[in-house]
Amino acid sequence: MTRAVRSRTLRILCLACVLAAAAQADEDAEPHPGGNTTPACLERAVVVAYLHHFQDQVMRRWVLPDDTLADQAVVVRFRLAGDGSLLSWKLRSWTNRRIANSVELAFRHAESAGPIPEPAACLIGRAIEIHFENPY
Repeated sequence: MTRAVRSRTLRILCLACVLAAAAQADEDAEPHPGGNTTPACLERAVVVAYLHHFQDQVMRRWVLPDDTLADQAVVVRFRLAGDGSLLSWKLRSWTNRRIANSVELAFRHAESAGPIPEPAACLIGRAIEIHFENPY
């Protein structure tokens, strides 16, 4: 499988995880400046598109170590500011320190996804988790 196809597969997996984790975070209903804690926020096309764009910024910087075994994963929890910058982020769990280091570098060097659009303001300050996985 080529690197481009592999990268696309990883992006699809990660976006699904972002949305699923964000929905789980909604169930936990942490207060945040955007004010909206209902799952309806995550169903908006503009929210999905913004999260996809954010994910692309991180994925462009992520380099999966060549010798990463199948089923290796890292979970990162992050919060975004209204301007699209990271308010905070931390590694929540990992199966291998080497893959965790690669994800950490991707977050450190990712470009901003740009300002969060008004219809997606419910994302501001919301705890969102993203899963980075080796699907092979």
